[in-house]
Amino acid sequence: MRSNSSFLNLNDPTFAGANATGNQPTQVHLSPAGTNSLNIMWATGQYQSGQGALSALNPNATASTVMYGTSASSLTSKVSGTSEIYNQIYNLTVAGNGGSTALNYTSPVLHTVVLTNLTPNTKYYYQVGDGTTFSSTFNFTSLAAPSATAPQRFLLIADWGLSQNSSVTLQHILQSAANTTTAPAVLYIADFCYADTWYTNGTVLVPNTGLEGLISGTYQPVWDAWQRFIQPLVSNVPMLACTGNHEIEAQSDAADSMFKSVQARWKIDIVFTPSMDDYKANMRNDVSASFLSCTPPHPFYVPALHHDIRVTNNGKSLKFHIAMQMPSNASNSPSYFFHSQAVGPAHVINLSPYVDYTPGSAQWQWLAEDLAGINRSVTPWVIVDIHNPWYTTDTSYKEFEQMRTSMEPLTYKHGVDIFYYGHVHAYERTHPVYDYTIDPCGAVHITIGDGGNSEGLSFLASNKMSPEYEDTSYAQNGLAGGCPTPANSSVRPSYIIPNNPTISDPWSFYKRTLTFQADGNSTGTGNPAGYCYNEQPAWSAYREPSFGHGTLDIINATTALWQWHRNQDNNLVTADAVYIVRNTALCPNKANSWPIVTTGLVPTAESAPAPAGDAVTNTATSG
Repeated sequence: MRSNSSFLNLNDPTFAGANATGNQPTQVHLSPAGTNSLNIMWATGQYQSGQGALSALNPNATASTVMYGTSASSLTSKVSGTSEIYNQIYNLTVAGNGGSTALNYTSPVLHTVVLTNLTPNTKYYYQVGDGTTFSSTFNFTSLAAPSATAPQRFLLIADWGLSQNSSVTLQHILQSAANTTTAPAVLYIADFCYADTWYTNGTVLVPNTGLEGLISGTYQPVWDAWQRFIQPLVSNVPMLACTGNHEIEAQSDAADSMFKSVQARWKIDIVFTPSMDDYKANMRNDVSASFLSCTPPHPFYVPALHHDIRVTNNGKSLKFHIAMQMPSNASNSPSYFFHSQAVGPAHVINLSPYVDYTPGSAQWQWLAEDLAGINRSVTPWVIVDIHNPWYTTDTSYKEFEQMRTSMEPLTYKHGVDIFYYGHVHAYERTHPVYDYTIDPCGAVHITIGDGGNSEGLSFLASNKMSPEYEDTSYAQNGLAGGCPTPANSSVRPSYIIPNNPTISDPWSFYKRTLTFQADGNSTGTGNPAGYCYNEQPAWSAYREPSFGHGTLDIINATTALWQWHRNQDNNLVTADAVYIVRNTALCPNKANSWPIVTTGLVPTAESAPAPAGDAVTNTATSG
């Protein structure tokens, strides 16, 4: 499979939405909103892009309505929701933001409706629209209720982007979504569309690296194209997502906003008081609405968890309180950036490296309480999703070491089974590990940041495998190179203690400490013990810089099948497949759960062995 490829053409009718006129819905997508609840989101109208002041659409002029039912010919249930727009504003004096060529942006109208009290494992059909103009009919199967005996398929993907490789991944993950008897869910480990690798004037370089985050702007129409690109999947399968560095998308507004786009497009269910009926009665007619207050909870841009909104109609004025949430409120989280969701036999936790995670912080404290509250007899499997890897042998080795040292003792204490990561554009799976030591009571860590983005594959595919990064024996044999010493290794930023909470820059919000991408080799000969890129450490079981996606099939309370499906010459190839077995007797830290990877793919769930002690082996099969 090609190592990198250019962005797909944004003017392609598939992505451009040229056929969307008036209030015709586009960008239809689903996300979980708590047990037996689902967010349905879509867009109407056209975005505006240009220099100077733009004419924004009026979100209150278009109703948000979902018609649904268990029969495609009888959509008798009706639910109303909310709508909004957002703006992306650039400082035209900053060269990194495109300077005088930067194009400001105002979004289409973005709609959200939440369905509640859904019957688990039931196929529903639905249409979205404004009450007059509706979409075609979509369908989804509601997720399984929390249950230790419910089988469950998760689809894993990260760092997807919008490239030729992304298209191949989409076709393959659609096959994985269809090839299951359970209601699947997507676990998306961040870095969505890579809009921030474009210049703000709508041009892009290939390979387009070094532009993202705080040093550049972002070209927001890429978001609209990407949401249409993934619609065939996420209009039918709900996606639970976390945030990454490519969602920072710094603005030049008065609040120095960040993460604004992702929160506008992937977020909320809304609760109104005094009553939803009062709200709907007033919103059926022409109304005007104005926000009365908004208090972001921390210096990064976060939509206020609570707003007051006044709705006026025919001289009648009502004040409503709005609580905005993703699955976060359902899991008692105070933040958009960390939350949890129970799906069948799994408790899935999303964490963020971009919010303070040090012991005693809001995120750390929430995690401690969330882990302590898990009933492992109901949801025996515990999965944690974080964009930036704690364990990787690639270029982000120890990049977020301070997050790992802050939180890993907590996750080890409560017996987390599996971690999923993105960020590194390659695939890697570890043995059960704790603090860089193989530990049968540790977690399996899997990096799946190979969705297809146009930045290309990781450095493991190229220069980091060259002689200068090989182990000491290479140099001892009279050849050039050898492991770099820590003094010569590349340093990475890391976060530990809040330095200045008033600074809205996540790369300086925490003190930087020096960590190293390479710190010697595993033998310790000539250099401090550690590893070189070309020498795979003992805790790394399988690694490969190729594009693809993963599937996790939880069979029962003790056994799951993990498979990594590689994009190879446009074909779907299962390159790594292992059973993960939870031995309920061996590890006290997990109460009745811990993961070990067992040999072989032939045994059934009932006959798969659960060996005592460390019996981890690499069972990858190449295809």
